[in-house]
Amino acid sequence: MAPFEEDHTSDEARDIWDWWIVRGGSDGCGYFVVPGHADDPYLVHDTPWSDGEELPSLPGMSAGGPREALDFTEPRTRARAVLGAGWDLWRRISADGRPVRPLSWFKSRYASEHGAYSGPEAFWDYRTQPKVGEFYDHWDRTTRIPGMLNFGYSTIRDLDSWFAGDREEFVEREAPRALRHFGDLLTLDGWWIEAGRSDAGVHGPCGEPVPCEHAPDDSLCLTDPVTYLETLPDDTLLVTLKCHV
Repeated sequence: MAPFEEDHTSDEARDIWDWWIVRGGSDGCGYFVVPGHADDPYLVHDTPWSDGEELPSLPGMSAGGPREALDFTEPRTRARAVLGAGWDLWRRISADGRPVRPLSWFKSRYASEHGAYSGPEAFWDYRTQPKVGEFYDHWDRTTRIPGMLNFGYSTIRDLDSWFAGDREEFVEREAPRALRHFGDLLTLDGWWIEAGRSDAGVHGPCGEPVPCEHAPDDSLCLTDPVTYLETLPDDTLLVTLKCHV
C-alpha cells in the first residue's frame, strides 16, 4: 500500500489513499467463505471501531482470508440472478405503453445547445422520466450484492438499448462486466488497478513516471480481476480494505 499513499510522490496518479482500514465482513462488501471453512483461523475480519466495539462478520462472510477458503462461485451466481431480474423489471415497466425518450435525444440536445443545457441536466432529465425513474428507484435498492459486487449501475444508461435482445444473451454478456465492479485491486506484483478500467493502472515498484513501460505479470488482473483472484495460489491471503481518498 505504501507507494500509493497520498503525497508519497509528486505524481497525482499515485495519490490514491490517505488512510485505510480492514472492512468487508460486517457490511457485505467482503468475501463469501467456502462452506466448511468458517472456523479457519486465518480468516480476516473487520477492524473494530475506534472505541473498541467489535464488528462481527455477517454469517458466511469475511473481510478476507486464504484464497482457498473464499468462495467465488456465489458472487457469480448472484450476479446472474440480479441481471436477469433487471431485464425482467425493465420489460415489465416498459410494457405499459408510456413513452420514453431515449438517452440519445437528451445527449443531442446537450450537443446542440452549446452550454445552455448541461451534460448533468441531460442525464437527469432522462433519469427522471417516470418509467426510467421507476426502474432505477428499484434497481438501486436491490443491486448491491455481497461478495465484492457493487454493480455501479446507478450510472445512467439507455435502458431500451441496454436490455435489448434475449434475456439469456443479456445475462451472459453483462455478468463478466458486472464482476469487474468489485472495487480497486492491488496485485501481488504491485499494480493498482482501478475498478472498471482495462488500462495498466499504476505500478507501485516503478515510482515515477506514470504510466511506466512495464505490464502486469498476469493480464487477467486487467480484464477479469475476479478470475485473477480466483486463480491465485491457495495460500494467498486476500484482504478487503476501505480506503479514504
